[in-house]
Amino acid sequence: MPAMTNTGKSFERIVGHYAGQGVTCPQFAMDSGETVSLSGVTVSDMENFANAKLTLEGTWWQMSTCMQGRDFHVESITNLN
Repeated sequence: MPAMTNTGKSFERIVGHYAGQGVTCPQFAMDSGETVSLSGVTVSDMENFANAKLTLEGTWWQMSTCMQGRDFHVESITNLN
């Protein structure tokens, strides 16, 4: 498995909701309409927030093992409901 390396940027925030299991990683539907993969969390972690609007804080990875779209590595989750 290749090592994951981040972009070296400071933490960013994305807003949206958990969109279910992807190929290997949880999926997140951003308010912008883009669906991204999540690393740093499991499907079980995200199922705790089913149907909730969330703000995720983390970084975009340049390399990913998720195999679907861009990968956002989650550092913190805030429930906006």
